[in-house]
Amino acid sequence: MSSSREHLQTIADFIKTLPPEQVEVATNIYQTYAFVARLLDPEGFGLAVSAEVRDEARVCLGMPKAETRFYKTE
Repeated sequence: MSSSREHLQTIADFIKTLPPEQVEVATNIYQTYAFVARLLDPEGFGLAVSAEVRDEARVCLGMPKAETRFYKTE
């Protein structure tokens, strides 16, 4: 999760450089990214969601699937 935290910090730092009229949209994007990252965190929502949800969260964050790629699909 440290890479997600680092990425969140990068986004937060970038938001500070934006003109005021863009801050609201950028803040929404930041909050969305933070929520999706929490889907992978066992201390967040990671244990409350299925492997499929965690893998889709990984895809949204630019990571490869880690759990469902081993499942047999027909």
